[in-house]
Amino acid sequence: MIEFWYDFASTYSYPAAMRVEVLAQRAGVAVAWRPFLLGPLFHDQQGLNDSPFNTFPVKGGYMWRDLQRVCEMDGIPLVHPTQFPRNSLLAARVAIVGLEDGWTPAFSRAVYQANFVDDQDISKTEVLAPLIASVGAGPDDVLAAAATDPIKTRLKDHVRQAQERGLFGAPSFLTAIRIWSKPDMAALTEEQTMLRDAAKGWTQDSAPVAALRKLRDGGSQQSFDPAAWSEMGAMGWAGVIVPEEHDGSAFGYLGLGLILEETGRNLVASPLLSTALISASALVLGGSDAQKAAWLPKIAAGEAVATLAVDEASHHAPLNTALSATAAGSGFVLNGSKTFVIDGEAADLLIVAARTSGAAGDSDGITLFLVPGDAKGVTRTHLALIDSRGAAQITFDKVEVGADAVLGEVGKGWTILEPVLDRAYAGLAAEMLGTAAAAFEITLDYIKTRTQFGQLIGTFQALQHRAAKLFTDLETTRSCVEAALEAADAHSSTGAGDTRLLASLAKAKATEVLHLASNEMVQMHGGIGMTDAHDAGLYMKRARVAEALFGSASFHRDRYAKLSGF
Repeated sequence: MIEFWYDFASTYSYPAAMRVEVLAQRAGVAVAWRPFLLGPLFHDQQGLNDSPFNTFPVKGGYMWRDLQRVCEMDGIPLVHPTQFPRNSLLAARVAIVGLEDGWTPAFSRAVYQANFVDDQDISKTEVLAPLIASVGAGPDDVLAAAATDPIKTRLKDHVRQAQERGLFGAPSFLTAIRIWSKPDMAALTEEQTMLRDAAKGWTQDSAPVAALRKLRDGGSQQSFDPAAWSEMGAMGWAGVIVPEEHDGSAFGYLGLGLILEETGRNLVASPLLSTALISASALVLGGSDAQKAAWLPKIAAGEAVATLAVDEASHHAPLNTALSATAAGSGFVLNGSKTFVIDGEAADLLIVAARTSGAAGDSDGITLFLVPGDAKGVTRTHLALIDSRGAAQITFDKVEVGADAVLGEVGKGWTILEPVLDRAYAGLAAEMLGTAAAAFEITLDYIKTRTQFGQLIGTFQALQHRAAKLFTDLETTRSCVEAALEAADAHSSTGAGDTRLLASLAKAKATEVLHLASNEMVQMHGGIGMTDAHDAGLYMKRARVAEALFGSASFHRDRYAKLSGF
């Protein structure tokens, strides 16, 4: 059984209520309807006395546009209510009354129709009475029961249970094991649904795999389409982890992970990882007020590209920083080079790990600097990666920077760099999960239709076993990725907690499952999978680059073991 927790004033609960039972029937799962009120949760958890979509207009405008698209995809009508949110107290009490006789689901759908299609005030008895009658109940008796203390108490109990179980939005789904508000469920919490569905729709329509082919075959050294990046900024994706005071949406790392998973599915080439996640994290965790004000709004708007320049050899080894930063007057002079800097050739801002003291391998003595991409003495050489995205070899020859270019404190950059890298590992793992899931789904569809020796090859037991193993590996990886992103959100300002362990676990698992998924994609497609005309090769190339980026599976297994005390 799955519990469906919803509020009649909740926007995304409307499409969820209209489709949850159909989806549950397909899965052979019963649904327990749990009406409750979001208002007390918003007040207790966030100090809000209104919907966050009213409190933060940028979220509200984005939500209504996305909700319209979601409803259109599901074939559900939607009319923007003239009043939002409407008081849902009486409707929730009536729904509680209906639980005993089994008409709550039908009544709930009718209430959502009245609120979000007919634009009726669902707080009024004259609106609810005909809805009660439409499900075969007596309006007078039901409304009288809704006013009794037992029904009021039961609704309060629902609110209390929601708080105790950790709910923070609607719709939410609970099993006996945990809360589900993730993309593998019928519906998500409002913010997660908004981001996931927007990303899914946009990547399918505007950035399919064919767009990567076009970028690859266009003869340019661009690692991404600038117009697409601007669109991402306009949709708010570039500012998902940016605080609201710097024009972001502060939806968190899990929210950005949902977007990265969808872009990973279609092999989208973009600066989301380098700029929206890694560089924004560095500025949020270590930037001064002036540095944040200068760069975060530009990043959130998709008007700037920033990247982290950390590695100096082909293998990920951030502590082996040798690029020197020598004090000179009131500033520093940088000398050395960085390699495989993703999106480095297009970056307006380089966040450079340099050594102000100590030796390679020491965590003390690393300092982070903000360096303009076009600074005098900076030479960028394009590196073509096999997955058609770009990176750069960057040389720093007597590059002069002021003291205000230091991110954090001199010699203590590792305290910022390590948690930033943890978030990079988790975000890349989310993208890799999406790529692996798409490779699996494409392959599964193929073996269900490909005939060999007069039989569908999907009926061959050997292929069934391999597909089943890959499916279970994907589900395990999803749990690891979600846990890492949730840990990053739980420690968003400090970088502490178990984020380090979980980030390396997620990257190691994602590396292994993407390697397997891309191999199986080529193998199970047979000859056609070896051709450039088929997408299998593109997925395999992306897998090989992602495996090496920010540490191999071996690197992260070793790191996990060391952090665990082994």
